[in-house]
Amino acid sequence: MSPWSMAFRALCTPAGLRPARTPIRWLCLRTFRYAAWTSGSELGAEKYDQLAQLLELGVFLNRCLDGKGSFCSGRYRSLRSGLPQAPLRRYLRALRICERSRPSPPDGDWASVCAYRREVSDLSLLALFELAEIPQRPVLSPLVGLVQLVDDILDQEIDHRLGLPNLLGQGAPSAREQAVLLWKELRGHRERADAPLVGVGFSVYLLARLLGHLYGRR
Repeated sequence: MSPWSMAFRALCTPAGLRPARTPIRWLCLRTFRYAAWTSGSELGAEKYDQLAQLLELGVFLNRCLDGKGSFCSGRYRSLRSGLPQAPLRRYLRALRICERSRPSPPDGDWASVCAYRREVSDLSLLALFELAEIPQRPVLSPLVGLVQLVDDILDQEIDHRLGLPNLLGQGAPSAREQAVLLWKELRGHRERADAPLVGVGFSVYLLARLLGHLYGRR
């Protein structure tokens, strides 16, 4: 089966019982299903639901740390419950260390903001790959970087109000320049199984270019 056929099958075949809740999380879960298949593995329903749960936990912690949501100990315990504890502890420990060096605007320069955002996303990807028990796929790092750029374009005003690091903060390259850099990194991945992921990345790249043109830096 070709990578494109396998990717289409990963998108269309039902999997797991836990709802993905957002299109981005749904696409992320399907991406890991595709990554498992192309690695000669399979994500069973239980593993698929655990990945969905870990994604929820990561989003919950991110919103709490950013001040965009209040911390609820009951929900935190619920999102941790049932997940393999060893990889989870490694992920949370690494995340705490990373958050201690979070750059604070306006003092944080773009390079430090960019490095921080990439480290957070790479830690999350590493935890997901470890939970899925499949080899890492470096192609996902710049792809997630493009998704982050889109998110930061849309969240400029609220991030500025809350004093959060944003990829379009003071002294940062334009959204167009950052999108081009990430696209160049992404398209450098030329393994046959990476082709559908690069194709998805190209769509996100075009979206980032469009939103950057519409909204610019605020």
